[in-house]
Order: sequence, then C-alpha cells, then structure tokens
Amino acid sequence: MKSPISELEERWHAAGFVRIHRSYLVHRDAVTSVHLSGNTPTVTLAEIELPVSRRLTATVRERLLRS
Repeated sequence: MKSPISELEERWHAAGFVRIHRSYLVHRDAVTSVHLSGNTPTVTLAEIELPVSRRLTATVRERLLRS
C-alpha cells in the first residue's frame, strides 16, 4: 500500500485497529496476549509476537486492556 500508516490508523480506528508500533497496526480482536511491562513490551496475535513501541505503550494499554 502507498498510504501512510498514520492515515490508515485514522481511517481504521473505528473498526478496531490499534497502532502498536511505527510499522504495525493490529485488530484488537486478533490479539491473544499483551505484555506491556518489562524491557520489551509485546502483543501476540496467534503465534506471532510483535513489538510495542514504548511511546505507544499507554495508548495500547488503554485500547487493548480497558474492556
């Protein structure tokens, strides 16, 4: 895709997508586990573990763990 990820983040926010890193958007329903403490915060989707940006940790915590 040629759209910037920031544009996709805005468009897909209402559909349940969360930006977890400068390179990753994930759908909240696909997340199987969230580990935000420690040196390497991560989000797991099935068997795929993705990094969470330290800058976005608070947002990820709010969007993925509040419900």
